[in-house]
Amino acid sequence: MFWKTVLSHCIHHESEVQVRQNLLFRWFTFNNATIQSLIHRYHPERPQLEYIRLLILPACANPGSFCLLGLGGAGVLHALAPYYQHHPLHAVEINPRVIELCQTHFMLNQLPDCTVIHANAIDVVQEEPHRYQHLLVDLFDAIRLPQDCATKAFFQHCQHALTPDGTLAINIGNALDLRPTLTHISQLFQNRHVILPTARARNWIILAHNGPSIEPILMLLRQTKGLKQLKWQDTWGYVAVF
Repeated sequence: MFWKTVLSHCIHHESEVQVRQNLLFRWFTFNNATIQSLIHRYHPERPQLEYIRLLILPACANPGSFCLLGLGGAGVLHALAPYYQHHPLHAVEINPRVIELCQTHFMLNQLPDCTVIHANAIDVVQEEPHRYQHLLVDLFDAIRLPQDCATKAFFQHCQHALTPDGTLAINIGNALDLRPTLTHISQLFQNRHVILPTARARNWIILAHNGPSIEPILMLLRQTKGLKQLKWQDTWGYVAVF
């Protein structure tokens, strides 16, 4: 990550957010200076943050109805765009300034058939009658999950927003959120989940399957290039290491 952000300069600055870029990459940070999203300026479809590659695995392997909770710098949407030429992309973002920044600096307008809703994620999964094959949760309040999206009730609404064979993919960027989130997911999905720790970052991806078996996710991971280990651990459930 470090080498991608060297020799940078600021191209946009306001009270809580700063957009920076160098010769190849562009990203934005909030007040805490944590990089929220990073894209390649000339090839935004190539994911530059390791967790994105893992988060989108099921959605890439089997494109279908899709919704992303948390827009960030649109890196997830750009990475999915080559696989979703015949399926619409939907995203939900609570911060209107993030949406505006994505439109002006992160090429959001270049994505075909993409709709971004300005709303609270929990309101959408509670009220939206649509059912998704892939629901991705990439939400952060500064550096943690927002308080109202870190509850069992929220993830229960997420489960209800899935099709009967749908997949929930969650990005956990703070270790403090891992155990409580995993407890909720384990109970709701009856251990039909897999944890994917990232090798060079402090992110964990949780994939949960809404169908009767976890086997479709396990089969996908076994077929994915770079898999080093896939095993059951009594503490965590299935863990896949890339």
